[in-house]
Amino acid sequence: MTVSAIASGIDADPSLPTDWHRRSVEAVLAEIGSSSDGLDDADVGRRREQFGPNELEESGTTSRLQLIWGQISSVMVLILIGAALLSLALGKFLEAGAIGAIVVLFTALGFYQEYRAE
Repeated sequence: MTVSAIASGIDADPSLPTDWHRRSVEAVLAEIGSSSDGLDDADVGRRREQFGPNELEESGTTSRLQLIWGQISSVMVLILIGAALLSLALGKFLEAGAIGAIVVLFTALGFYQEYRAE
């Protein structure tokens, strides 16, 4: 999609190049109808009417149980749980306990980081 298609809200021809990040600043500014000084107040108002405010939409928060489940169902934790079960099956209780502790710490740390990020 070209810059002008994005600026005007019109879907562009998908065969057109989308590598406008390689283009010069002047060419991009000319295509979107702007300048290095920015938009004038009339353009700002018109674009705000057309596209709405430049804000991120708040998504619903994730529950604590969903965060914990997300941590437990990660590939690394599932591999560690499998290793702990294998250790238990082989009678290696100390190793199974150590792996279980790692799973708990991994899950707790991941939950804490995700919870703070929310």
